[in-house]
Amino acid sequence: MPGNERAGMRVTVILAVALALASGCGGQPPAPPPSATPAPIDTGPRTVVYRIGGTAHVGDITVQTASGVEQTADALLPAEVSYEMPPGSFASVFVQNAAAEGSVSCEIVVDGTTVSRNSSEGEYVIASCDGTVP
Repeated sequence: MPGNERAGMRVTVILAVALALASGCGGQPPAPPPSATPAPIDTGPRTVVYRIGGTAHVGDITVQTASGVEQTADALLPAEVSYEMPPGSFASVFVQNAAAEGSVSCEIVVDGTTVSRNSSEGEYVIASCDGTVP
């Protein structure tokens, strides 16, 4: 009865395959992969603060803003100005001592982090700071 044994084996194999398919191959379906959504990038404007100081009492100040350059002659020191600027903008400040003695200093702070700092001492010297807004 080799033919009957073969037929019985075929039926057994077919039933085993049908049961495996019906029951999901004996296991739970795989869980979907975790979403790999990157964190959103903040492309909004940054607060750029220009701080100007030193021992000099008066200075000539030039700052780069989002819309251009602003100059102030004979500004009282210390001084601080702030602007909203987009990431990637060029930030720059120059201060020239308007007196025959003393020092001048500058600092650029973006959202609380110092980007550049410099100072210079002597008559009519210039301190300059620049950097890119992160």
